[in-house]
Amino acid sequence: MKLLDRNGYAVDRYTKLTSDDIPTDVLLLVPLDRIGEALSKNIEKPGIEFTTATKFTDVEPFIDDVSLISVVISGFADGRCYSLAKRIRRAGFKGRLRITGPVIADQFPYALACGVDEIALPDDSADRQPVEQWQQAALQITNTYQLGYAREGNILEQRRAARNAQVKAAAHG
Repeated sequence: MKLLDRNGYAVDRYTKLTSDDIPTDVLLLVPLDRIGEALSKNIEKPGIEFTTATKFTDVEPFIDDVSLISVVISGFADGRCYSLAKRIRRAGFKGRLRITGPVIADQFPYALACGVDEIALPDDSADRQPVEQWQQAALQITNTYQLGYAREGNILEQRRAARNAQVKAAAHG
């Protein structure tokens, strides 16, 4: 896996839980069914991982207790990760939001607009599209309709500000 954010490749600070024992000396990425156990160990806020088939209501209780949420997709056509990303951000999650799986560069700007911070790509997906292609794609969408995700302002807020400026100018003019 290669971790990619809007600046290019990044270092993954999280260690995926691979055993029955929960270590307390690393920053863990744990599956949803083990998050309660990881949280009870009083370790640094772990990350949580689940698939797009998971109900949001099963994840929501842990949003304030984790530092990373990783949504695993089976293929680039699985768009449920974007809907989940928006719901997670709207629920108030402030940590890192990751999509894990075979995303394509054309989807990267939309992922960012939905509040995703990073993509964990399988090596074969990363090899097909060089990092420069991802960085170019990230620049393709500069204004979004989504409220308050990865950018300051959005199209609706910009229009509202312009309208308010016109009203003020007319009132003072």
